[in-house]
Amino acid sequence: MSFEWRPAEPFWQGKYKVRRPGAKESEEFPVEKQYAELLNELGAEGWELSTALILDTVVSTNGAGFKNAGVPVSISWTFKRQVS
Repeated sequence: MSFEWRPAEPFWQGKYKVRRPGAKESEEFPVEKQYAELLNELGAEGWELSTALILDTVVSTNGAGFKNAGVPVSISWTFKRQVS
């Protein structure tokens, strides 16, 4: 299963996409759904984080007090689960 966060155009309002095994389309969740809440739901289903990959970054002119710092804007996580 993969889990991806990417800002939605044009206003940088994020959204989460979850693609489950065998699914042709991803489920989309608005950014209002708390990140930790979504990950806890996946954990409760038995999914375990396997890998994380930054797909895209942007240079922020003033992010968290840092000037010209790279900030991830697209991240993909891959989860695994034991099959019984």
